[in-house]
Amino acid sequence: MKKKLLAGFLTLAMLVSLFPIPALAAEGERPEWAVTAFDPLDEGTAFQTVPQGGGAPVLPDTLTARAYQIEDDTTVILPTEQTAPEEQPAPGEAASAPVEDGGDVLTAAPAENDPAPIEQQEPDIQQITIPGVTWAGSPEYGHTAPGVYRYTPILPAAYIVDEGVELPTATVTVEAAREQTAVERVQALLDALPNLEGITADNAGETAAQLAAIDEASEALSGEERAALDFARYEALMPALAALMNDTPTFFAAASNIQYLDCDANGQNWTAKTCSSATVVENNTTTWNSGWYVVNSNVTVGSRITVNGAVHLILVDGYKLTAESGGINVAKGNSLPIYAQSTGASMGQLSAKGGYNQAGIGGGERTSGGTITINGGYIHSSGQMGGAGIGGGDRVAGGTITITGGVVSASGIEGAGIGGGYHDGLYGGGGNVLISGGVVTATSEKGQGIGAGQYGGEGTHGTFSTGENGNAFIVASSIGNTSYTENSDTAGVIIDGSSGKVYSDVTLYEDAEIPLDKSLTIPNGTTLTIAESATLTNNGTLINNGTIINNGTINGDGELSVLVNFDANGGSVSPASKEVTYNSTYGGLPAPTCDGYTFDGWYTSASGGTKIESTAKVTVTAVQTLYAHWSENISKVTVTFSNATQAYGETITLTATIAAANSNGLRAAAQNTVIFSIGSETLGTANVSGNAATLSVNLTGENWKPGSKTITAEFGGSAAMTGSTGTGTLTVQKAAPQVTAPTAKSLTYTGATQELISAGITTNGTLQYSTDSTNYSTGIPTGTEAKAYTVYYKVAGDDYYSDVAAQSVSATISPKAITGAAVELGDRLTYTGQEQTQTVKSVTIDGLTAAYTVSDNQQTDAGTYTLTVTGSGNFTGSQTADFTIAKASNRITGLTCGNIAFGETPSPSATAIFGTLTYAYSQQESGTYEAWNPSNAKGTWYVKASVTETDNHTGAEQITSFQVTSQREETPSAGIDYRSEMLTGLAANASYSISPTGGTAATVAADGSGTIAIQEGWYGKTLSIVKVAGNGDYSDSEAQSLSIPARPDRPAAPLKLTKTANSITITNSYSGCEFSADGTSWNDTGAFTGLTAGTAYTVQVRVKATGSSFKSASTTQAVTTVAGDGSTTVKPGESVEIGTTPKTTITNNGERVNITTDGTTTTVTPASEVEVSGDGSVTVPGGSTIKPGNGGP
Repeated sequence: MKKKLLAGFLTLAMLVSLFPIPALAAEGERPEWAVTAFDPLDEGTAFQTVPQGGGAPVLPDTLTARAYQIEDDTTVILPTEQTAPEEQPAPGEAASAPVEDGGDVLTAAPAENDPAPIEQQEPDIQQITIPGVTWAGSPEYGHTAPGVYRYTPILPAAYIVDEGVELPTATVTVEAAREQTAVERVQALLDALPNLEGITADNAGETAAQLAAIDEASEALSGEERAALDFARYEALMPALAALMNDTPTFFAAASNIQYLDCDANGQNWTAKTCSSATVVENNTTTWNSGWYVVNSNVTVGSRITVNGAVHLILVDGYKLTAESGGINVAKGNSLPIYAQSTGASMGQLSAKGGYNQAGIGGGERTSGGTITINGGYIHSSGQMGGAGIGGGDRVAGGTITITGGVVSASGIEGAGIGGGYHDGLYGGGGNVLISGGVVTATSEKGQGIGAGQYGGEGTHGTFSTGENGNAFIVASSIGNTSYTENSDTAGVIIDGSSGKVYSDVTLYEDAEIPLDKSLTIPNGTTLTIAESATLTNNGTLINNGTIINNGTINGDGELSVLVNFDANGGSVSPASKEVTYNSTYGGLPAPTCDGYTFDGWYTSASGGTKIESTAKVTVTAVQTLYAHWSENISKVTVTFSNATQAYGETITLTATIAAANSNGLRAAAQNTVIFSIGSETLGTANVSGNAATLSVNLTGENWKPGSKTITAEFGGSAAMTGSTGTGTLTVQKAAPQVTAPTAKSLTYTGATQELISAGITTNGTLQYSTDSTNYSTGIPTGTEAKAYTVYYKVAGDDYYSDVAAQSVSATISPKAITGAAVELGDRLTYTGQEQTQTVKSVTIDGLTAAYTVSDNQQTDAGTYTLTVTGSGNFTGSQTADFTIAKASNRITGLTCGNIAFGETPSPSATAIFGTLTYAYSQQESGTYEAWNPSNAKGTWYVKASVTETDNHTGAEQITSFQVTSQREETPSAGIDYRSEMLTGLAANASYSISPTGGTAATVAADGSGTIAIQEGWYGKTLSIVKVAGNGDYSDSEAQSLSIPARPDRPAAPLKLTKTANSITITNSYSGCEFSADGTSWNDTGAFTGLTAGTAYTVQVRVKATGSSFKSASTTQAVTTVAGDGSTTVKPGESVEIGTTPKTTITNNGERVNITTDGTTTTVTPASEVEVSGDGSVTVPGGSTIKPGNGGP
């Protein structure tokens, strides 16, 4: 029935400019839904906190709401403009009267000149999900600007919002961020990268800019800091970005921008370089095409690696590539330079082992080596059988091999350590080997260490050189081409076989060893320098005829002899030289003589130097000269101090003690004086008393600037001895400043930066402060956040005053109390029957937006409650606020009541949002409604559905009409008797109109038992059964719908039979069937006996009826029993037994006939039937006759 249109439509038309509708449909488009309420946002969405510099807030693109569908004939007036939230009309300014919602009709008082209300059906409120939601922020969101941002949804054009319905809002707070460290800034940039799935051609440039920013920011980080960062997403983006931009990706940070060391051809002038793009070697990276590759983890490749083109390999420090299942194939025409990142013990490693007849690094079987350059790293490479360690495969040349750095170990069996493969004299030779740097060990069991493999003849060794500025340390089991020994450009340490020597001046930068049973000679005029970071382990013999400069370490169990020459330095000595052993003591030293002087000992320099005692250990490795030192027999002055170490500004006593430098004693020295001085300035003169003179001095002034001071005492001599001068060394220390410690201030959080302390005072030096005990400045430390701080302070001294070690003072910024704060609540709540949470939009005090937690804000029933907000973070204390849960608005929809016959009881149906429905009836729509009385008269009646108002819900009513008509015949409830094939349960002798699906209705009378036979046309159909009215007081009944199942399928044909003169047996395997030979009598076995010989029968089989299914149609087959004289016809599918002793069985399966007598079977192939005569002979098609038992026709 018609109802008035909701007042919300009229109000929308009248007040469109007076309230905000940010979610109305766009102009010109027709809305489909009107929203009456939104479900609250979850708290994590409604209130979000984002750190300064973080990403955008996460807001849903769908909303759930309650709404009704706008019908096509509903008049909807759409606004042409939207009003901003702050422009809503003040209370009382709206043109319409309040909307009353107390029942099924909502009425708005029309304004003057408003059109009359439109009659419309009450809308059906539904729970819906609104897709395609976007959000508008106020003010415009900025992730770098701290503040509070509020977001309101914008709905698609298909949705409008009813009057008075509040849109959900989301509040996003951007918190001011503390200053990030360099590591945190890089990690934040990494976290801001998009996921791999989010990369498109449209944003590839933007993503590339992000990667560049990460690269720039990472330059300030140390290697350890970069290692602590997570570059996983960064590394995953690079290949995808490269594919989109059709360009080489730029690598950044630790997993990119890969540094490596390179040098010139002589292994000199090392330079740090950067590879911007490289492929990471993984365990399945077995084909290296032209370009750069990097080993940045421990990787094992399970098969031989093939190099195609110009490939460069970087070994990252601390990681190892293991290629011991085939090595690395660098064939002729291809190249592989290998780089390290450092020259120390942390260099990356490569271990390669060739397959059968393959080089560890180089050519394969019958494949020459390509161009291999090793600039660094720990490289271990071994060839198998005919393959070289580094170089050619079996029976081929070694290629071009250059080693400028690193620690390289190469070994072969039949191939060379470095060079050609087995028998390479026939096919190429040792190749071209240049080793200008690094520590290289090259050995072969049967070939040459460097040169040709086994059976390599003269002229096949290839070339071997070091470069004129070479610096390598080479140990080879043998070197095929020995021309290097006569080449003036040869430079480096070369041990060829059991002996070797140093060519030119060489500096050893990597650890190296002189192996057991091998010797190394340093020729005269040649210098071997051991670098500071290097160790030379001598386990053989080191013959030093030149110079060893040992800035590093020399150790081992080998021998090193050094010649020591003795210089008497004006005197005489014998012997003039002595052989000593490195790392042993000098032993007995000769005693020189010189008139007028006393021998003071042997020293390493003619003047000064280090005194060498006989027990001293020999630490030099080159020829050494020791010099005699002498003392003249004169007076001796010794200067001492009251304290050998004294602080600046204090007073010290200087003492000069006079003694004889020879056997003469001191006599009558009392009248002599001593002049004390520092540098060129005289400090004072003191008389000698006894054998000493003293002078007190105050250590102030530039002369006493802290440090080591030499004090000179000049003795003028006496009658007993000549004068002399002595010195003493005084250490003047810096004085300690006097410090007054800073004091902490009493502070409370204000949101602004505050000084944490009152400044301290120092008498000298500069007072400095820090909050991290690392970074100090003279500025007073400040803080913003409410928390405890530790302020460190120290004094930075100067030339005269020492530093004062750091100390600390604790300071605190207390949280601000929120008592009395303004609490802004979130969306209003309406009773739902579930516990609800009242959200809080914000808490502000003194212009500050407080951080807080909320309690006591969860309630279920309608009413007014008090919640508590408690300050957190920079805020403390609590503040209460009242909130209300409104009663839920009730609504009744879908009221229906079917017409009834006189004497029946109506069955109305409706749906209420809340509560239990009750029904009452009246013959007048506005009359009095009472309970139903079955004697109520025929005609039009009204039913009212009601829900009573409760503490949590409003009440509601709805009315509809129905008719009371004549009484109908009782609806049939027929059943099926499957065995008798009858409809049962009908009224005896009553008439029924029965219509099968797709058929014509027929009137059929039930018998006295209330049954009707099921007609053949009803099987497999649905029957409509109506009881025909018996007289004018009744009308035809409602139709009963009854499905009659179809008969089951008849059993499969043909039948298989065994027959005799008096019996027939069906031998098919049927389940749930019954059998008959006369169509009247049925059994469950399929066997029929007592039959007449030579008589034709029709046997039948059908599915037996059950309590839930009909019997099927019959499958039939004609069969004739065996005649009295034993003759018969055996048709396909039949089996016959004839005779008794012997008994013969004849079986015809339609393809062949088996005739069996006493276990002997004869098989023939008939066209159709087989004739059996009275004497037992079998006639088959074609006229042949078989006598059973004779084995054939």
